Amino acid sequence: MNNKYLVNKTLKISVINNEKVQFRYPDYNNVTIEFSSNIIQSIVMTDSIMSYEDWLTKITEYGVESEDVEDIFNDLLSLGVIHAERMGINNTFDSLLANEDLRTLELKKDVIDSLIIKNVGVFGSGELADIVKNSIKRVSNMEESQDNPDITFICCDSDDISSIKSLWKNSPDSLLKVAFWFDGGTLRLGPFSILNESACFNCFADRINSASQFIDEAEVYDLTLPISVSNLPLGITINNLASYIVMRTLNLAKVRQFNILEPSNVESWAVLTGEYSKKFVVRNPFCSTCSDVERPKRAIRDMA
Repeated sequence: MNNKYLVNKTLKISVINNEKVQFRYPDYNNVTIEFSSNIIQSIVMTDSIMSYEDWLTKITEYGVESEDVEDIFNDLLSLGVIHAERMGINNTFDSLLANEDLRTLELKKDVIDSLIIKNVGVFGSGELADIVKNSIKRVSNMEESQDNPDITFICCDSDDISSIKSLWKNSPDSLLKVAFWFDGGTLRLGPFSILNESACFNCFADRINSASQFIDEAEVYDLTLPISVSNLPLGITINNLASYIVMRTLNLAKVRQFNILEPSNVESWAVLTGEYSKKFVVRNPFCSTCSDVERPKRAIRDMA
């Protein structure tokens, strides 16, 4: 085995007695095992990244019989107490990402794990676009690229739906694309679109219009930016929230956590109340942006 292994940094342990220990995970799926609590404590407090063979040697030094050491290591591996090194862990957020990566490893194997998210395109201008650009520099193994992006951010500091739709349609195709905008009271991210697979921003705008009870107002809102009384900067509070949203999105995309970054969803953060919501957007089969299917000119009904 060429892998290196380390202890799950998100792990906590509760010593129940000398022969019983509970492993506590961030998702509260806790596991209790019966084994020497002193030996288990020594293992989980090992702050080293080691090969399979070195781990077996270390566990033997802690007092496990040589004939049992492989079984103990493999049991801890299956429980997620120890895991293979797949990403650098420099802080608590990294450790949570690694734990989620471990938890969903079987789900991602082969297909999703083959996706490499490295190049990030940023289209639009303003404070949110600048936040995305600055965040890219802080995520390891990611860089800004307008020409051949793996993931694209369409950014707008206001609810200029027409401009967002235009930027979305005219930006280069990329495997993943997402809009990020501020509508006056809420930061919105989405829909998280997979090329040729899930709803795009134009689908989202169409769905909003179709659900409106005031169609004239909806059409004007969709086509023309409302006139603002003033154009104030977003401010440090909104900027900090926006930075968190972008850093979270980039890191989750980097480790391919599409069980969290769910395709076709628009996520919303209300800046005053702190409320968070998520809305699923159904793809429009006749979307003028992401579909090549022409809308039929008239309904066809079976008159028999």
